[in-house]
Amino acid sequence: MTGLRLDSDWPTAPGVWRTSSAGIPNWALGTATSLDGALLNAAGSMAVSFPVADGGSFVVFGADYQDGEFLSGRTLAATFSDGSTAVGTTTVP
Repeated sequence: MTGLRLDSDWPTAPGVWRTSSAGIPNWALGTATSLDGALLNAAGSMAVSFPVADGGSFVVFGADYQDGEFLSGRTLAATFSDGSTAVGTTTVP
């Protein structure tokens, strides 16, 4: 995986979170293999590059504006090294 984008559709403050800061003014999105694991993002750019096995999972971290942005069912898009993308929905514990 080479990038993640999380979209919020909260009516009063929709937002976009990304794992890359490549000149795009969005919120930062962190990733790890577990809830207490080290971040997989590159220190300078926040970019990611890590494998995810079929059926595998990972944890995503982002600032939650007024406790309403990150609810189960938000859209998370993953970009892979071959340029393909996959879209899924989030599950919040």
